[in-house]
Amino acid sequence: MNAAKVLADLHTKKKKWRVPAKYAPRKSHIEPGDCGIFVTCDKGKEGQCMRESKDIFTEYIQKLYPPGPEQEDKQETEDLDIEAELQKELDALKKPAAKNSSAVEAISLDIPCVVFLRLPTTVDPVLLVHTICVDAARNKDQKNSRWIRRMTPVTSTRKVLGSGIEELAALVLPPHFGHGGDEKEDVEKKEASKKYAIRPTMRSHNSVSRGDLIKRVADKVDAVSLGHTVDLQHYDLLILVDVYKNICGMSVVGNDFEQLKRFNLAEIYNPTPPPQPKSSTREPSPDMPAIKNLVRQVLHADDAIDRVDRLDASLYPMYLLHFVDIPPLVLKMSPEPLTRTLRLESQSLNSEAEILYMLRSQPKLPIPELVQYIDHSHSTGKSILLRKSISGTSYSNLAPYMNRSQKEEIERQLGTFMAAICGYVSSMFGPVSNVSSNSGSKSWREAFTAMFESLLRDAEDMLVSVDYEELRYQLERFEPFLDEVTEAHLVFPEIGNAHDIIIDPHTNQVVGLVNFENAMWGDPLLMDVVRNASPSFLVGLGCCSVKPGSCKVRRSIYQCFRAVQQVVVYYYRPSGEDEELRARKALSNAIAELASLDL
Repeated sequence: MNAAKVLADLHTKKKKWRVPAKYAPRKSHIEPGDCGIFVTCDKGKEGQCMRESKDIFTEYIQKLYPPGPEQEDKQETEDLDIEAELQKELDALKKPAAKNSSAVEAISLDIPCVVFLRLPTTVDPVLLVHTICVDAARNKDQKNSRWIRRMTPVTSTRKVLGSGIEELAALVLPPHFGHGGDEKEDVEKKEASKKYAIRPTMRSHNSVSRGDLIKRVADKVDAVSLGHTVDLQHYDLLILVDVYKNICGMSVVGNDFEQLKRFNLAEIYNPTPPPQPKSSTREPSPDMPAIKNLVRQVLHADDAIDRVDRLDASLYPMYLLHFVDIPPLVLKMSPEPLTRTLRLESQSLNSEAEILYMLRSQPKLPIPELVQYIDHSHSTGKSILLRKSISGTSYSNLAPYMNRSQKEEIERQLGTFMAAICGYVSSMFGPVSNVSSNSGSKSWREAFTAMFESLLRDAEDMLVSVDYEELRYQLERFEPFLDEVTEAHLVFPEIGNAHDIIIDPHTNQVVGLVNFENAMWGDPLLMDVVRNASPSFLVGLGCCSVKPGSCKVRRSIYQCFRAVQQVVVYYYRPSGEDEELRARKALSNAIAELASLDL
């Protein structure tokens, strides 16, 4: 067969011309099974970012996955005559061309500042991103990126709906957390147990909530292998979950994620300087000499303070004192001079110290041990409460990782603790500071109406917009129902907040309750945690503390009281607007419920 005959054959076959597969258009969207990298950039720079990312990723893929000898010698083995070369081209037209295994495909998304780079399935995106970031950290003076910001590796993807998240977790997690199912490896699993955290990112998706996503992935970690624990700060492995529209991507990265600036190239090359402390009269920096003098006076020793960390607090300045030779302590001080306080909050610190001292005889209650309380210290001019710190993680951080049975056990434990606390009774009603000074009330009706009126006066002082006339009318209307409360139980209206419950992440047991502010003697139903109790909480609480009676009426009255309190606190110490909106909605519902009730 000669060259002329081959060309003649081509003309005689009248088949429709088709674009070779290697020149066919690429997929323009993310599909299940894809692996790749989400890359963020500045708005309007998506095109430059895609081109730059493609170049850099291709360069590093060639370094990490060099071509084999057969590919390098391909050109040398093609020493063919003209007829064989023409025949080869003809055969290439008859069958699809093989896909380039090293191609990186850039996909433009319909959201600003984010693009996706699809990688060959033979490439490990975590290794690729980690290598790029490590090289950048070692050679900051050789910057080779201008548009790339954060890179998020995606090992694989699945559909969000149905069981896609579970299927994806079953594919991605076992290589890092173990495969499970082998009883012979129980000892090895315990020794190889890891601390992990889950960090989801949601883009253009609202079908699955963030909490539900975390829970489903955490359940899969437990299903893969037992013994792993949650640690949001000192994790060994971090599970990255990225949801874009109806596609979920997942990968597992190491504990140097924060050190590498969360895979943010721009931050690695040009780190953002740490924020400078702001001068503020409301949140001054710790007075180290005064604190050191205080420690010497209280502990009667020259224990060296390693460092002082300020803790989040809305009213009382709180500091975590780290020592060289002894466990850390929590220092709580009276509010700053310019901090506005409600009338009911004026003696809260003193009440908390009194309650901690009283409850010290209950070893089963997970309360912090009081070290010292000083009323108006000479060294600082403020009241000071010093207590031991409780190690653990707040329930608010751990709850998304817990399954239903674990949460029910936590609620049951809280109910048991509340039953023990409410077991304390007094002969008088009202705030703890009033009862301690023998100025308490003989009835709960008298004490509660006085507290409610005090709260309304606080609101009037700040010109808070609430329906004062309606609130006073409804309270006067249902006052007689308060006389059903004949025993003054120890009550903490705000106790049970998920932020103030400390959990041991290894055992999932409650090891600390840390908010004892605004304590009073009265009706346990005033506590949010009792009023909104779950069935598991009620099992632990028992029936000894809450009398049935007119619970519905009292519940609505207390809901009004707590909602007004939250609204007023927002005006005295502004925080997030969402809190005020939620409180006003709860107040409106409670007033409407009271108005609908008949005497």
